[in-house]
Amino acid sequence: MDSLLHVVSSPRATASLSLALADVFLDAYREAHPTAVVDTFNLWDGTLPAFGPTAVGARAGILAGQELGGPQEEAWAAVTETFERFAGHRHYLFSVPVWNGDMPYLDL
Repeated sequence: MDSLLHVVSSPRATASLSLALADVFLDAYREAHPTAVVDTFNLWDGTLPAFGPTAVGARAGILAGQELGGPQEEAWAAVTETFERFAGHRHYLFSVPVWNGDMPYLDL
């Protein structure tokens, strides 16, 4: 099945120019691919799992061949679920901040 994951990485929500541009693209994409699944993954809506010390410890345990349990198992399950969501698509669209048409913190 044809699928597209739209990764929203602008924190400005409806004020985002890059998101407005992505919406125009998505309208055209849906028209051209009416059976395609379009999934939106907003990195700012609080659903991105934390990747702190517990998840890092879980990763180290996995690499060492250890069995995970408790908080590490839960943290790794969230990481794995996020990866599978990302990897499960054929096409990707990233809407990223345009920083007023320039690079942020660029000091020339």
